[in-house]
Amino acid sequence: MTTEKDTAGPAFPEIGERGKAAGGEGISVRDYFAARAPLYPFPLPYIEPNKEVDSIMQIASIISAWNFAYADTMIAERSK
Repeated sequence: MTTEKDTAGPAFPEIGERGKAAGGEGISVRDYFAARAPLYPFPLPYIEPNKEVDSIMQIASIISAWNFAYADTMIAERSK
């Protein structure tokens, strides 16, 4: 069961005709905050060169989870 996250709407909407977003809505505020999150503050394990892709994907997953947790916290603070 997946739960929809509050994306806080588009980050840089362009309003076109009849008040609709022109050329798509762009990235969400959540995506923008995730992209601007500070660097992951904890040491990550060293990966040997030519290591299996699974190890790299696990580290990418850790960093992504950190970035989106940061974004969700920023959105929660904005709505107070």
